[in-house]
Amino acid sequence: MTQNLRSPTYEQFIEYRAVIIKAIATAWHDQAFFQELTKHPVETLKNRFGYEYPFKIDLKVHPESATWTPAINGGWTTQQTNRFTLVLPPAPAKQEQHALALAFYNAKHLYIMDHHIQPGV
Repeated sequence: MTQNLRSPTYEQFIEYRAVIIKAIATAWHDQAFFQELTKHPVETLKNRFGYEYPFKIDLKVHPESATWTPAINGGWTTQQTNRFTLVLPPAPAKQEQHALALAFYNAKHLYIMDHHIQPGV
């Protein structure tokens, strides 16, 4: 049974890596798959490989974001760094609610590390 988690278990991480390797190999040889994967990665992985993406983290594909450079570093050179997206909510209308709103944001929306540990618990 797949759970939707923000951070993977070890087994889920290994399964994800195996599917991603299959997806890369397929995308190198199948332009239609490549296009679908870049537009709808989660759905494409499910349709092609039966893989249920179990994380509550958006999956985005960044094509052409690395260069094969075995002579330089024995592998790949990436042109794009990993990043987090900051969700910047509007301030509550009542200023006296700002501190409470920030506390709730911190407790509910900055939850990316271990899914077993919740802030304040």
